[in-house]
Amino acid sequence: MDEARENCAGRTFYRIVGNNPPTARDFYSYRALGRPLLDDSSEGYENWIGISVYEKRRQAIALAKYLIRRKRPAGTFVAEIVIPADLEIRGKRMGGVGHYNLFADPETLLACYNQIVVDLSRRPESRAP
Repeated sequence: MDEARENCAGRTFYRIVGNNPPTARDFYSYRALGRPLLDDSSEGYENWIGISVYEKRRQAIALAKYLIRRKRPAGTFVAEIVIPADLEIRGKRMGGVGHYNLFADPETLLACYNQIVVDLSRRPESRAP
């Protein structure tokens, strides 16, 4: 498994989070959240232990909006994660263009948090008839 993972030092990623500012829990894997492993393939396992992020801000925003519309929000904020050049965090491109799983503990990823780039918690004002 590990041979396909790359060093993501010096890269920027975007993650949907539930808090502003994020907490360590916003960087928990499905395993850490106590969700069952549904796919026992090696890719399924890596999705279960990895932390889902996107290379492009727009990708994370689009997914967050989609999940909100579907009443399955993973969070209403998109956080920018900047991995310092001297910090080796392993990652793997999985599940489509621009999607990565990072393999690091939540506190390490929280320390890489830079800023909230979008707040989708505010609903547009409803128009008066």
